[in-house]
Amino acid sequence: VKGRKSDSTRMDETTVEKKSAMPKWVQIALLAAGIVLIAIGLFKIFGGGSGSSTFLDKFNELQSPTVAIRDDLTSVGSLLSGIGAKEAKKDYAGIISDLQTALTKLDDVSAKVASTSSVLADFQKLLDTSSDQNIKSAGARFVDATKLRDAAALKMVNDAKDLVNQAITYYTEVSKNQKITIDVNKFTAAASTFSTNSQSMTSIGAQYDAAANDFAKAAGFAIEKK
Repeated sequence: VKGRKSDSTRMDETTVEKKSAMPKWVQIALLAAGIVLIAIGLFKIFGGGSGSSTFLDKFNELQSPTVAIRDDLTSVGSLLSGIGAKEAKKDYAGIISDLQTALTKLDDVSAKVASTSSVLADFQKLLDTSSDQNIKSAGARFVDATKLRDAAALKMVNDAKDLVNQAITYYTEVSKNQKITIDVNKFTAAASTFSTNSQSMTSIGAQYDAAANDFAKAAGFAIEKK
């Protein structure tokens, strides 16, 4: 019958249809951009100066994980940004390896962010015993800003991990020429939402910086951005 397609043609079109369901790389790029934004917008590195050594030591202890966090997030962004080139070469094994490495680094970031909670509790105890009202007020604002920063960072990292896990599933299925099981539309929507939410990191980072500077001024020590 004229116009009827052979079974082999239909199979080829099915394969093409499945391949075309690939999340456009721009969606993963949005994820990378969001992670880099966390790195540069939230985790500023501070050094010491003169003033209360007790507050200074605890303040610096709160900052100590941020170098590693920044490096991990920057590395994740680099890994994700490089997947586009590997996708063009159909190097799915390389993509999966990079995604798994990114996931490990994101797990490390979550652990490092969570590790500051006990230090922040100790910092709060110091504030409670301070007789200087300016230190107490500025310190309370700094504690609130730190909690906001950390909560936002953990949510962003957890959302990123979810997207990376979905991407691992997707590329594993592609590499084995299996049926795609993830909902590509939902994945795309989630990546877009992640990118939109990441924009708030700039203002949260600015609030954190301002609160840190105000506390440093009240406590009588200087902040050095590294």
